Amino acid sequence: LLLTTPYYNKASSEGIIRHFAYVAEHSELPLIVYNVPGRTGVSCTPEHYARLAEILRINGVKEASGDISLVSRTRHLCGDALNIWSGNDDQTLPMLALGAKGVISVASNILPLELHELCRLWFEGRHGECERLYYELLPLMTALFAESNPIPVKAAMAHLGFCSGEVRLPLTAAKPETVAELVTSLKPLLGSSD
Repeated sequence: LLLTTPYYNKASSEGIIRHFAYVAEHSELPLIVYNVPGRTGVSCTPEHYARLAEILRINGVKEASGDISLVSRTRHLCGDALNIWSGNDDQTLPMLALGAKGVISVASNILPLELHELCRLWFEGRHGECERLYYELLPLMTALFAESNPIPVKAAMAHLGFCSGEVRLPLTAAKPETVAELVTSLKPLLGSSD
């Protein structure tokens, strides 16, 4: 299960820990904490993660706070007791360098093999090749967050013929400039001329 931090009520530190502990205690499935304060208004701290790492069913964290320092401090406190995955495509390389296990990715909806390759290259110690691929993918990773997710990824998938691109309210269709940025960033990756 992928679980966000509790939102709206802005729980205390103890409330955040107890929330995840309660779900873990009442589930038979492994849990991944999803720290995305830009959407929930609440962020986990390295100290939260140190306590959560002690809970058997908590497998790790999808870290999407954008705070690389938080990831560094978490790795320092938790070591290998807590798996960390990048929750932001554009931070995958720096997070791999800090010990992340990979990425739970938006861009992989469009280019799954390339995101797999990015991580594989890192884990094989081919860091230069990984870095080159990362910088090739970076314009797309950036374009995919020009508007609220999933608006851009739906627009990109529609451009590629995989879906209609429709989103439900309160989301609205991608702006023309977002679509243009997506198309431009996709061209060199797909080798297409359109």
